[in-house]
Amino acid sequence: MTRQHASWLLVLVLSLAACTRGRDRSRSSDDDSVRSTATSAPSSPRSPAASDVRSASATPARSIDLLHRTASVVVTSSHADGNSTGAYLVDQLPETSWQPNPPDRTPWVEVDLPAPASIERIELTPVQPSTGSARPLEPMLEAARLLVPGPGARWEPHPVRRSISDSSQLLFEPDAPANFSRLRLTLTGAPRGLRVAELRVMGAIGHDELLGPALPETQVQGNARVDYSGDLFASWVLGAPYAGEDALCQAFIRLLALDAANSPQPPCRALPGITVAGAAPPELRSVQRYLLTIPDQVSPMETTALVVRAERGLYPANVALTDSRNDGMCPGGPEGDMQVSNFRFEHGVLLIDRTRYFAPGTLQQETPQPPPAAAASILRCRFEGRLSCREFITHFGPPTAILDENGVPYGMKLPTTWDWTRTVEITRRGSVRLTPCRTADRKDGRGTIVPCATPGAEVL
Repeated sequence: MTRQHASWLLVLVLSLAACTRGRDRSRSSDDDSVRSTATSAPSSPRSPAASDVRSASATPARSIDLLHRTASVVVTSSHADGNSTGAYLVDQLPETSWQPNPPDRTPWVEVDLPAPASIERIELTPVQPSTGSARPLEPMLEAARLLVPGPGARWEPHPVRRSISDSSQLLFEPDAPANFSRLRLTLTGAPRGLRVAELRVMGAIGHDELLGPALPETQVQGNARVDYSGDLFASWVLGAPYAGEDALCQAFIRLLALDAANSPQPPCRALPGITVAGAAPPELRSVQRYLLTIPDQVSPMETTALVVRAERGLYPANVALTDSRNDGMCPGGPEGDMQVSNFRFEHGVLLIDRTRYFAPGTLQQETPQPPPAAAASILRCRFEGRLSCREFITHFGPPTAILDENGVPYGMKLPTTWDWTRTVEITRRGSVRLTPCRTADRKDGRGTIVPCATPGAEVL
């Protein structure tokens, strides 16, 4: 994983058919501004707990929870199965846990710290069976290996003291406190069924890297996936850079094997420019949008692609801004919508707000049907050789039905009350810090902290 700034890396090895209505062309992607509906969730405010306020003291702060108190922490898991992600390692909720996928024989979790830190100990809280005998902890404890980089950045073993606390935590303490550039704690060969409820890394770090408590950014091993509707776009995205608009569009048209000259509408065309607030990083010259159209006998599939111009040419993002896969509604049919707004640069990364919802429809034949879902999120896009974007959901819940005067539903909209919300902080290195997911405030007090579960999000 590359970083523009020197960072410290701790790696822990643990893994209806749609019925379509004519789309409202008044909200076409040709609009100079990318509109946001009146029901859009507001941009996530900065979390007061994650405010970027630091002490001027150079004295290291000791015995600090480095994952929740330092700036620009990123936790990466080697595998995720959709139900047990690396985010559950650091959400501080006992009811969630991380479990490697069975094929992953060498699972790991990587922690990228913002600056050198003296690691005092690593704490793992394993999950014990709810019924039956407790699982022995010693095999897991003995399977652990702490590695540090040696000459040529090759991993070398580093001695640790191993112990089990009175509260059944697995503790790993380096024999001698030292500032390591990178750390890796492996659990290769750990017993099958391993589940870890929580990970903590305690250590010392400079006061100027301390922030208020927050949850770190998490992600899955490997390059950011190409997140479009269908597999067609992957080679187009990965084929960048393109010398200009013609090269970019011709590469897409070749994938479709179309005769563009006889196509009812251009398969690829640039959209009007957009206003992007803030200062762009020096390597980016402009932010553009392209409308990609895939012909269909009933209605064409339209996708709005995000593209940036850099020194070597045009680069499509790995994530689509919007598409029309869920657009449309007829009686009993599915309905969905996607909108983006508020393009801005902050701390060297491009941020975009997005809202979307989907309801499968009462006549959907698919069994089982996906649940209706709606989300508001922030897309964070970073250019590091190519344009990689990640989505961070900040609001989640089922969409709200729109009723006519007789109380009969005739459409959907974003929720009036979300199942949970959270706030996002972008650090000075472009990483994300999050507050816990919390339900709406109740009359008798503040909402409850809940797992950041997103059932049905795969259809959005």
